[in-house]
Amino acid sequence: MARQWQAVAVSVFDQDKSLSVGRDFVSRCPVATVTSPCTLDYMDAATGIRLDSASYLEGTVGSGIFDRVTPNLTYNLSSTAHGAVAAHISTALNNPGATTPVVVGKSIPGGTVDRPLTRLREDWDAAASAQRQKNITAKDNACAPIKPANSTGLDCDEFPFGATWEGPAAGPNFSVKYLDSSQNRSAGGTLGNWYTKDRILHKDKFFVKITP
Repeated sequence: MARQWQAVAVSVFDQDKSLSVGRDFVSRCPVATVTSPCTLDYMDAATGIRLDSASYLEGTVGSGIFDRVTPNLTYNLSSTAHGAVAAHISTALNNPGATTPVVVGKSIPGGTVDRPLTRLREDWDAAASAQRQKNITAKDNACAPIKPANSTGLDCDEFPFGATWEGPAAGPNFSVKYLDSSQNRSAGGTLGNWYTKDRILHKDKFFVKITP
């Protein structure tokens, strides 16, 4: 009877913060696993790990991610918590001509690796704070003409997100739409939690996927 082995590897990285870069104490290193079936040694392709100790992310001691891919955030059209927001984002990405404000030739970023979004942490510095406020103002200005007569229980949702450098102030390639407040806030909470758990640093690139 053939035997089967399953190996689990745990790696611990010990990095002196003084050798890291910037306020988030970022370090990068390549890693690869070596497999030895019988007498043949095989080294897997090297991948990269980024380590950080960003104070605004989960775990102030620090952690790491594989950083040779562009991370993506997923929203689900069938979600009872944020399905309306997912539908808005899907329209913005796939049919921008049907969105508000109406702009000829509008093309909204954020749905692919080659047109990513960039995280904006507003308390990073004065420039980031100013950009976040510009996003809010641009969104509010775009929302005002389409505000329903009875907007109770509704929020004006924007995409790209206000917490990105591609938000409404970078216009005209953005969309706004009034949606159920609870769905809008749930989606916002999902974004914030994802930023934290996936260790998305200020000015990191990412894109958004919409699933059924």
